[in-house]
Amino acid sequence: MDSNYCLLRNVEDELRNSALAPHVDAYLAYLDRGRYAHNTVSQYLRCITHFARWMQQTMLGLDQLDEAAVARFLSKHLPHCHCLMPVAR
Repeated sequence: MDSNYCLLRNVEDELRNSALAPHVDAYLAYLDRGRYAHNTVSQYLRCITHFARWMQQTMLGLDQLDEAAVARFLSKHLPHCHCLMPVAR
């Protein structure tokens, strides 16, 4: 992961140890090609770290990730989220 992004160490470590870790570099490359601002990229990384944490808590594997799982995260988890900071809601 590019150290130029403003992430707290625990957020970066959590993302690197998540099921989504193999895809982070490709996602960052996509955002770089789109010329997203560093602050925006950092916020997006917080969002996917939050999602990865939820995946782990619900024991959702990468092979089970689909539109229904994303919809569950957005409609069931986020409206009632009490996750510890730093998360993006």
